Amino acid sequence: MPLPGYIMLFSSLTFLYLFLPLVLLGNQLLKDKYKNNFLLLASWIFFAWSGVSYLVVLLGATVITYFSGILVSPGKERKSRVIILIISIIINLGTLVIFKYSNFLVTNFNLLLTGSSDHPVLIRKIIIPLGISFFTFSNISYLIDVHRGKTLPQRKFTDLALYIALFPKLSAGPIVRYHTMERSLAGRQQHIVNFYDGIKRFSLGLFKKIIIANQLALVADSVFSSPPGHLSAISAWLGIVVYSLQIYFDFSAYTDMAIGIGNMLGFRFTENFNFPYLSKNITEFWRRWHITLSTWFRDYLFLKLAYSASRRWKREKYFGLRADKWIYMYATLLTMCLCGIWHGANWTFLAWGAFHGLFMAFERLGLMKRLKRLPAAFSHIYFLLIITVSWVFFRSDSLPHAFQYLSAMAGFGTNGKGLYPFLEYLSPEFCLALGLAIPGSTPVFQQLYKTIYLSRKKLPVTGQLILRGSFGLFTLLFVIGSLFLSTLYLVPSSYNPFIYFKF
Repeated sequence: MPLPGYIMLFSSLTFLYLFLPLVLLGNQLLKDKYKNNFLLLASWIFFAWSGVSYLVVLLGATVITYFSGILVSPGKERKSRVIILIISIIINLGTLVIFKYSNFLVTNFNLLLTGSSDHPVLIRKIIIPLGISFFTFSNISYLIDVHRGKTLPQRKFTDLALYIALFPKLSAGPIVRYHTMERSLAGRQQHIVNFYDGIKRFSLGLFKKIIIANQLALVADSVFSSPPGHLSAISAWLGIVVYSLQIYFDFSAYTDMAIGIGNMLGFRFTENFNFPYLSKNITEFWRRWHITLSTWFRDYLFLKLAYSASRRWKREKYFGLRADKWIYMYATLLTMCLCGIWHGANWTFLAWGAFHGLFMAFERLGLMKRLKRLPAAFSHIYFLLIITVSWVFFRSDSLPHAFQYLSAMAGFGTNGKGLYPFLEYLSPEFCLALGLAIPGSTPVFQQLYKTIYLSRKKLPVTGQLILRGSFGLFTLLFVIGSLFLSTLYLVPSSYNPFIYFKF
């Protein structure tokens, strides 16, 4: 699905030196009663930057969600509340399907007509509005939570509109639940400490995106753009390992920047990553990766599927397994298939979701218990192998390409020779990015920072002051250095959107 012609990226000069400074300045200077309206206007401008006409889609979804939220709240007749909830969810999902999946559905429908006398269906290429998958899920979670009585409906339209459109989280999440922002929408507590933390977090994300993820992308894109039959096994493995690191640093960088901007504006966003590559199985991975999405699917889909099925099925055995085991497999597989197709309108994403769902089901059926009896290193190797293979489906443009690439990884059907073209990828920038990415995907740097900082208690007062000053100076230099280096890379660079912008 094609992206809009231009998006105001967090890692663009326009955003860094124009949009963000003006927003932060306005947020600081305006009185509290005007701040939400100012941020809403800024968020709409941010959205309209990718296409003014698509602002109508966002505004329409906001209006429907606002009135539906009032009508589905407890206190009204239950049947009408349920009907309105279903209709509003259908409208939100219908809008998502039209913009994100129309081309995919029509293309596959025409393939079914191949060889028949029917004429193919023709539609224009539909451009997907910025962040539609994310604000659609935010709308649905708000409506369901209001219907369940977990939160009160927002009566002030501009506050609800700001929750939906707030620009730091609009493009690629995190999918923040309404109740986590409700208090901040009513009145934000802005402190210099939070602003300072926000600057540090934003700078970290900018560094991860420009210095690490973008440099890794050059190699990953080069490998995947080559015909799989021309790759040696070592080059194929290099490409997918590098992509595994790239997608983590690219997406977590956006999350860092979003959380950082939120802190600077007086909002607290939900954490979205917890070192996912430390996992020992796929189930644990989804507790660490894209946490706001995985918990969304768990709370609003998986638990509902499992509960509905358990009410219909008795606790009997079918083909040697208890019914509750089959229910879990059914709910897990369906949830992960939908999670996969949520990421994009392509069979590769469906295969990626189903692949994860199958292994999660196997782990629940007993594989996880067996892994726990083995040394932790073995479980970790199992996980890294499965997750790496799964990223092949996620990155490939088609299923045939994915299977050809997997064949190249296995050393089958490849004309690649030895270390070439492996060696041509080893530029200084790539080696630096890889050298930072591998330890950076673990808590090594975080633990080192904490260890040094906590050691100050063992020092005399003068030593503590020196250490604290050194940390402050290091942070300042890191912030300035990140901005300076990123600017050097961005001035001559081409368009470099975040991977998750297209979802």
